[in-house]
Formats: sequence, structure tokens, C-alpha cells
Amino acid sequence: MHKRIGAVLAAGASSALLLAGTGVASAAPAVEGTPTTDNQVCGTVYTNAPWVENGPPSSTAEGIPDVTITLDLYDSSGNLLATDTTTTGPGGEYCATGDSSMAFEVAFNDAYVTITADSPSTPSPWQTSSGDSHIDASIFQDHIYLTFPPLQSAWHFNFVQ
Repeated sequence: MHKRIGAVLAAGASSALLLAGTGVASAAPAVEGTPTTDNQVCGTVYTNAPWVENGPPSSTAEGIPDVTITLDLYDSSGNLLATDTTTTGPGGEYCATGDSSMAFEVAFNDAYVTITADSPSTPSPWQTSSGDSHIDASIFQDHIYLTFPPLQSAWHFNFVQ
């Protein structure tokens, strides 16, 4: 009886040591936010790598989960048309969805989008030629998500913390 209990305790201790050795927490690799439908703006919030203006984060990037992302769509007069709030996934990826006319309004009616991240408060890294942080038609087109069938969405709007 004592040998059996001793063997069970030894096996339990051995398993605990094995698990303790693998319990070191590490951040998840950054995951690229990828559009899945029309009128989305996607990106990644990450750390441990330089900002990439229009591309996926580098392989050293670590995604930051649970960051609140807010997308606001404004008309050419600065009136708020739509807002979407989303949260980054485990790899820092996000897609915020504008209203059904977002891509058209930005491309053809001088509307613009702003994106903000709340963790910590991070200024928008995108600027138009006039120096504001609006994502206008030119910036949206530079980030258009090319796929077949085509989606009216943009990606690679990354934030570095």
C-alpha cells in the first residue's frame, strides 16, 4: 500500500514539475487582420517590432489582445456618419466594419475614416498630405485588400504599442 501511494505521489510530482517547466508565459505572435466582407478596415496592434505602414507586421511582432479599436466614418463636412467598435483578437488582429456605403463614400464623396486604439491611447500613424489623421481616398486605396472576388475593404492599418 505504501509503495503504491509513493509511486502515485512521485508520478504526480513528476507531472507537476513537467508542467511547471512549460508554464512560462509568452506573447502570441502578431496575426494579420484580414477583411472577410465589404466595408472593413483591418490591421494589427502589436509590440516588439517596428511599425509597418502598409504590410504585415514582422516575424518578431507580438500581438496585443483585448485592445478596443474604434472606426469613425465622416462625410466631407466632418459630420459623423457611422461608428464601429471592436476588440483585437489573441494575435492583435482586428477588423472594424463601416456602414454599407463606407468604401463608396471615401472613394467618391470625400468622406474619410479615423481609427483609434485605446491601449494605451495611441495616435493614428496615418496622415494625409495636409497633416491630419484622416484616412482619405488616397490612403484607403493604398491599403485596398486585393482578392477575388473583390472586397471593398482595406487592411494593414497597424498600431505599435
